[in-house]
Amino acid sequence: MESAATFTEPLAGWRAMLVAAAAKTWNFPESELTTSRAQVSHNPSGKRATYGELSATAATLRCSCSR
Repeated sequence: MESAATFTEPLAGWRAMLVAAAAKTWNFPESELTTSRAQVSHNPSGKRATYGELSATAATLRCSCSR
């Protein structure tokens, strides 16, 4: 059986890239963005995008995730 870390670490990295994509798209700091229910949100402005909507932009970014 594989450990949960085998799956959660890459997913956390992808989620960070989706947040970075939203920050780039909306021109907000990543620290102001939250994730929940497969969406990235900027609560002060009311902006929201699904992971699917952000995936193309995220795929063009270089991952700064620790490995």
